[in-house]
Amino acid sequence: MKYIRIFFITALFFGVWMGIVYSFQFGEIYTGAIAGLFAGITFGLFNAAFSYFFDQKLKKKGIDTNNTSPRQSRKVSVDRPVSEVMPVCEQAILSLNRAVIKEKDLQNGTLRAKTKISWRTFGEVIKISTQSPGDNETLVEIKSSPFIPTAIIDYGKGLENVEEIVSYIKSEFNGEVLIGS
Repeated sequence: MKYIRIFFITALFFGVWMGIVYSFQFGEIYTGAIAGLFAGITFGLFNAAFSYFFDQKLKKKGIDTNNTSPRQSRKVSVDRPVSEVMPVCEQAILSLNRAVIKEKDLQNGTLRAKTKISWRTFGEVIKISTQSPGDNETLVEIKSSPFIPTAIIDYGKGLENVEEIVSYIKSEFNGEVLIGS
């Protein structure tokens, strides 16, 4: 069902846009509409197929692909103080492929990073914020969203970013991490 939705959404938007472009190019609305229809179907099939392919790749890594929305968020609870958790979060971001930290506020416990452009995405903005509900406890919230806010598909890249950060934090603290959504 997910891939059918991806097909229809991407095919519709791209097909209508290309239909308008082709109508002006060919000087005929009917010819432009037919060309736009074929372009939309091709583009929709391409996006649905690549979404399926990348979902399978994520599943092989053990990542649940039920929600591959470009906007992802996870919360992690660590039984350590913020002063120990923040450097690990920073290293987790730097472990991502092509990620650069743009802002670091250790006093407020926040990090903001950006990944560079790739053929899958125009880049993501990754935000990590920490809270200390107790003396030796830190709640970490990890968010990944597309650099271009109107993006409707990222082939699971946002999900992959968040899950890799959670996995890194978990490995650094020997699995002493509670994971929430």
